[in-house]
Amino acid sequence: MPHALTPSQVNSINLMTTYSVDKVFVALLSFFYCMQLLSMKERAQIKEEEVRRIILEIAASSNLAQKLELVDTLIGVDYHYKKEINDLLCSIYNDEDGGSDDLYITSLRFYLLRKHGYTISV
Repeated sequence: MPHALTPSQVNSINLMTTYSVDKVFVALLSFFYCMQLLSMKERAQIKEEEVRRIILEIAASSNLAQKLELVDTLIGVDYHYKKEINDLLCSIYNDEDGGSDDLYITSLRFYLLRKHGYTISV
C-alpha cells in the first residue's frame, strides 16, 4: 500500500517548491537586469565613440561656426570629451584667421575661450 502524505508534509513540499521557484525567478530577473545594464553600457559606449568621431571630423574642418557650436553643444557632457574639446579650443585659439564678421560667431568664440581659461582680449 502506498504511503500517504500528511497535510503538513504536503504544505511543506509546496512551500519548498514555491521557495525554489521564487529563487530561480529572482536569479533570472537579476541575470536579465544585468544583461540589460550591460547592453545599455555597450550602447552608451558606441554612442560616445560616434560623438568622438563627429568631434574629430569637425575639428579637421575649417568651419569656425561648426567648431564653436559643437563645443557649445557639448557643455554638460564635456567630461567625456575633455581632450577632444581642449584640442578643438586650442586650434580655435591659435587660428590666425579666427576672426569673423558675424557677431554671433565672434561672441561665441570669445565666450567659449574665456570660459575654458584662455586669455583673450575684447
